[in-house]
Amino acid sequence: MTGLIAGGSTLLGSAMQSRAAGKAAGAQSQAAEMGIEEQRRQFDEVRKLLEPYVQAGQPALQGMQAMLGLQGAEAQQQAITDIEQSPLLQAMMRQGEEAMLQNASATGGLRGGNLQGALAQFRPQMLQDA
Repeated sequence: MTGLIAGGSTLLGSAMQSRAAGKAAGAQSQAAEMGIEEQRRQFDEVRKLLEPYVQAGQPALQGMQAMLGLQGAEAQQQAITDIEQSPLLQAMMRQGEEAMLQNASATGGLRGGNLQGALAQFRPQMLQDA
């Protein structure tokens, strides 16, 4: 009879242990799924936060590639033309030329060759420095 009770106890203990192990495995699996979902949620949030910078960066990158000639000679020439015709560069060129003319006028060198040479070199140099 003791053998029967011991066998029954062992069988009952094994069944309970198996059920507990199954519950533990289920809880672990559920925790892993919850962790994965949280990581996915955080990833999606970071993507939302970065989206404006990605949108702003793509045209800027294309502009840089065009300027470097990586999108072909025609795109490079168009990028250079766009810079030449930009209002900011035009204003800076006018301001620089006016300053040279005012200086030459004040020093009596308006008709000199130095002024003509300086004016001829000024715009290409400004564009190169831009």
